Amino acid sequence: MSAIELLIILLCLGALYFVIAQPSDDDNTFELTPEEFDAFTQQKDDPSDEPVTVMFYAPGCHYCQNLKPYYLKVARRHRRRMRLFNGARYPKLMRRMKIRGYPTVRRFRRGRADKEELRDRSEKGIETFAKGGRKGKKGKK
Repeated sequence: MSAIELLIILLCLGALYFVIAQPSDDDNTFELTPEEFDAFTQQKDDPSDEPVTVMFYAPGCHYCQNLKPYYLKVARRHRRRMRLFNGARYPKLMRRMKIRGYPTVRRFRRGRADKEELRDRSEKGIETFAKGGRKGKKGKK
């Protein structure tokens, strides 16, 4: 094996290491368990009155899979304020929250759900809704 071939192999292995070793923002970073749900939505450690947002989803839901990448893109910009909740895994909390369909995105302030739910499923609509914007409908702020 020539020195050039060895160098190419080492460079490829080095690049592969950096790709694998990079911390990822996969879905698990944003997943809530039922035990974490109340603490997150009640914002006990947060003196501000900014809302938090939760996307209730089911892994097998086609609509959820379409919305999730946009939601996660916004969630990465608002790490402390946005989470995911797998309703198929925890149906008891879904009944308690009166979630009847997937996906459902709700805002919470001090443990209480806002009456409004996300309607505009675009990235901009999710961003506006997460910041506490009105209604989350297309064309409205």
